[in-house]
Amino acid sequence: LCIRIIIHISSIITVSPVSQLDLSVILLIKCFFYRCFCKPILLPYSHMVEEGHAKEQLPTVVVPAVQVVLTREGENGPEVFLGHRIAGGFLNQWSFTGGRIDDGEDIPTAACREVMEETGVAITEADLHHLRDTSSSTIREKHGKRSLYEYQFKVFTVDATDLSPRNVSPSEHSEMKWMPITDALAMHDRVIAEEQSSGAARSPDKIPGALAPRTEETLRFLSQRQDR
Repeated sequence: LCIRIIIHISSIITVSPVSQLDLSVILLIKCFFYRCFCKPILLPYSHMVEEGHAKEQLPTVVVPAVQVVLTREGENGPEVFLGHRIAGGFLNQWSFTGGRIDDGEDIPTAACREVMEETGVAITEADLHHLRDTSSSTIREKHGKRSLYEYQFKVFTVDATDLSPRNVSPSEHSEMKWMPITDALAMHDRVIAEEQSSGAARSPDKIPGALAPRTEETLRFLSQRQDR
């Protein structure tokens, strides 16, 4: 409809003699119809998100981010350092150290900064070993507006055998601790089983006590690689 209106207005400009004032008014009307009706249809970062039976069109916020998997060999096999999140995305779930890349910041610098800010451990770019790239989405609400946040992660591992990470980010994590990979996956599977048996239908990024979706995926990736 808006396209037809704009074409009609354009034909008026083309075939009808109009004054400079008339032309300005017509151009303003064209801009009004485009901004109000056409532009929302053409937005590149919008998704149809289904929750239950309702569909909702949400704008997408793409967030470049890093995750750093601190690892060590424990008494019961390989261990990773996980934090229970109480702020930001993947609320009340367990995840690796990490976060968004700041404007103008390169990837290694962001990874080292996140480790220091969350665990109090100083590492360098030489300590980082690129593991994989992955992405994960979650719905967040800010200032009364809901958006789909799409995190695009660069995932690194760091051998933390000689390091002593701790929770220095209590505003973001209620707890941070070492967990054997097998125990972390078993904990996740128990939480998911309880969720399913209760009949709840929450999306994976909203299940309290579970591993955040890409954290679980990365742990299974590490587990399979170690089994080869």
